[in-house]
Amino acid sequence: TLSHALSSILFWHIALISAIYSSCFIDIYALLPLFLIFYVNFIYLIVLLLFLCYNQKNRNTKLRQIQIQPRRNSRTKSVPARGSFMTIKEIAAKAGVSIATVSHVINHTRYVSPELVDKIEAIIEESGYSEKIKKKVRKIRSGRSSQIVAVFPNIKSALYCDLCNQLQSYATSQGYQFYTAATNDSPEEEKSILQNLISSAKTIGIFLSPASSNPAAYSFLYESGIPFVCVERFIDDDVTPRILFDYTKAFHSATSYFFESGHENVLFLVEKTDSLAKQDKIAGYERALFSANHTLSSSCIAEINLYQSSDTISLNIQKSITRYLPTAIIAGGNRLTMFLLKALRELGKDCPRDISIIGFDDMLWCELTAPPISCIHRDIDQMAELASQALFDEINHLSGAPLTHY
Repeated sequence: TLSHALSSILFWHIALISAIYSSCFIDIYALLPLFLIFYVNFIYLIVLLLFLCYNQKNRNTKLRQIQIQPRRNSRTKSVPARGSFMTIKEIAAKAGVSIATVSHVINHTRYVSPELVDKIEAIIEESGYSEKIKKKVRKIRSGRSSQIVAVFPNIKSALYCDLCNQLQSYATSQGYQFYTAATNDSPEEEKSILQNLISSAKTIGIFLSPASSNPAAYSFLYESGIPFVCVERFIDDDVTPRILFDYTKAFHSATSYFFESGHENVLFLVEKTDSLAKQDKIAGYERALFSANHTLSSSCIAEINLYQSSDTISLNIQKSITRYLPTAIIAGGNRLTMFLLKALRELGKDCPRDISIIGFDDMLWCELTAPPISCIHRDIDQMAELASQALFDEINHLSGAPLTHY
């Protein structure tokens, strides 16, 4: 149609020009029909062009709509249109929590109980808000401000010192800040430290070597919901993950070795503390007594308070040696091993000529004596690895059976 209109206008335009300059047309009025036909065709062309432009615009709009609209099938999930997402304030109101709690769930900036996390995430998913944060949900946080704290009886012990170094390595590798706190085996001081950690918005997990095994003493810690893992010692419950050394088996083996070597009077030095670890150590020692046909009345157990001056500790060990007159001694801790060597030197006794010794924790300094001291070995690297994995699982709400021994 457009081609026909153009051809017609061109034809009449040529005819009109030819007629004007032709000598056969003298009267101007004779050209009026040509002018009329020319302008009718010209107006027709303008109307046609406008119609074609409008039609092409509508066609392009329909094509864009077809390209943008997704194909609908049984797998297509309806997603709210842009701008229709619920706000954090609306999500908080629907979940019955504060805006800060929703923010913590989204950004993992503070621990929130698994029940609330599930509830808030369900609302976020239902509202379509998850499209913005789905890659962040239930992943280990980058840890730019979150902290993991190791709460141990002390950091003087080689065990806790090495544990802190290993745990820090695992925590920082996940982006967390790492700190340590010493309780000096004081339940009151431990409670104060834990309460301060609970009140901090940055605390996301705790490694704990408890001063007490009584679950009632840690009711406030359970109620806080902050993930924690017991290391080296444990709380007597069925829910807290714990990474423990099998003290019963270890000290049973050490004591049995002395009895099998002909020793009849074996002194067992153990740290004076209210912990189940101490009870496990004593249980291993007493089991070896029964295996060697000894009675409990023949047991030689001395509890030593390590939170005194070094001279006082050494003096108490000397008193125990003088009282029981052992031919062999087992130290129930690495610090006890060091203080035992100090006490023997002050008594003028030689190891192993006068008294045989089995120490605890195969430390580097144990090889400096001649001959080197036999020691019960603990794999601190493995303990730190298992404890870190257990705590990370707790932080990320990953279920798993509590570990009891390594």
